[in-house]
Amino acid sequence: MASLKDIKTRITSVRSTQKITSAMRMIASAKLHRTQGRTQHILQYKAALRQTVDEMLNAGTSLHSPLSEERTAKHVTIVAIASSSGLCGAFNTNVWNAVKARMEELNVQGADTTVVPLGKKMAHELDKLQLRYPEENVTLAEQFTQNPTAETQHAVRLLADRLKSSFTSGQTDRVEIIHTHFRSMGSMHVTCQQLLPLMPENASASAGEEFIIEPDAGTFCQTAADKLLGVTLMAAMMDSATSEHASRMIAMQTADDNAQELMQQLTLLYNKTRQQSITNELIDLMSGRMSQ
Repeated sequence: MASLKDIKTRITSVRSTQKITSAMRMIASAKLHRTQGRTQHILQYKAALRQTVDEMLNAGTSLHSPLSEERTAKHVTIVAIASSSGLCGAFNTNVWNAVKARMEELNVQGADTTVVPLGKKMAHELDKLQLRYPEENVTLAEQFTQNPTAETQHAVRLLADRLKSSFTSGQTDRVEIIHTHFRSMGSMHVTCQQLLPLMPENASASAGEEFIIEPDAGTFCQTAADKLLGVTLMAAMMDSATSEHASRMIAMQTADDNAQELMQQLTLLYNKTRQQSITNELIDLMSGRMSQ
């Protein structure tokens, strides 16, 4: 049986751990509420822009963009968004499993794949497979999650430009993005969506209608397509950041509850051990008196 000193040391250690997990839960909660509001706004903006582009793509005009060109997918680029830190439950594991499953699926279809990792955890998993990737993209997710300033948003636009250039030059035939979509605290799932080529999500929207486009259809289409690509990428990063904070908050809440339960068990064990020690001392004292 452990001594009273050992049990007391364990109680102190668990209490210190609980303070850390409780503080991390509160920090994750604050970041979640701040990021969730921003994510809602950008998702609404993306939905409105998406609807506008769909209406133009489905219109009876000769609207065309190099970013909407369909071709056989011989080479696919996957943008995988994970986190750059741990202690967020199965958040990173779920994303990585989805990336592996998608790579295997594309391999069966005969397509080569290139993974662009956003986040150090995803880069670490790719290192295990000895896959090459652009080094400058690894810390982008961490920078954007911690402080989505104009500088990091500019980095997102640069990444969008590189993806666009790779697609228009024929280096890649399709660009997909895999990230965790946040619905609620109890509902988060990994999703895979196509970035390029741009395809209408609602084929019936404004079909057959005519539009007056200024200054001209080509300029509008190119501007809208470029804007939609950047906004979709940014929205996915914000959505993933929200899911990361929610996952970390849940993980820290679970750790806090486990620490509280363990403290109760150790306190009960400490009291029982102390009571047994007192009882043994009384027995020894009574035995000594009786022997006299």
